Amino acid sequence: MKRAKLIEGRKPHLHVSALVAAATGGKAAYIRTRALDDAHYAKLLTEYLAKFGTASRAEINQMLAPKLSDALTAEQKISKINNLLTKWRKGGLIRNTGSDRLPAGRLQRKKSNLQRKMARKKLGRLKNKDFRERIAEKK
Repeated sequence: MKRAKLIEGRKPHLHVSALVAAATGGKAAYIRTRALDDAHYAKLLTEYLAKFGTASRAEINQMLAPKLSDALTAEQKISKINNLLTKWRKGGLIRNTGSDRLPAGRLQRKKSNLQRKMARKKLGRLKNKDFRERIAEKK
């Protein structure tokens, strides 16, 4: 059935595919059980932090847990949120400004390594363009 693309997922957590859901009218249930990409959750959190400045761990859990797949148990949802927060913290998206007992997430103010690298490339291109323009003016 998996080869025919009628089901998705791994054993024992199999669910119907998009094709079957569309044919049977279960599109909404399919979307609720399908996992969304991490960028979607990152966007939710960054919008929240941009608007309110900081978020406690309880607020983050309260915001993200209902958005996660219905196929996950409560423990799996908490684990997924832990993994997402760690990924975002290590990636430079957020930082913890609270304590171990009362963590509080904030948006990272300084640029991440990737943002700095892209800015240097753009600056280098601008410098080269200016240099070429000055040479062209002298001719």
